Amino acid sequence: MEEEISRVETIANKVIMDNRPVETKWISEEELSNFTLRKKVAVTQNIRLV
Repeated sequence: MEEEISRVETIANKVIMDNRPVETKWISEEELSNFTLRKKVAVTQNIRLV
């Protein structure tokens, strides 16, 4: 288990150090269907996608 945690931490740190560009977007509730989301949104106004 500790080995797996260490491996995952190393991968996560590499992704962070890659300094990948991040795009944010403000959308309306009606526009949600245009995006594949990983979880349900908890708000109906001022929806920010990252």
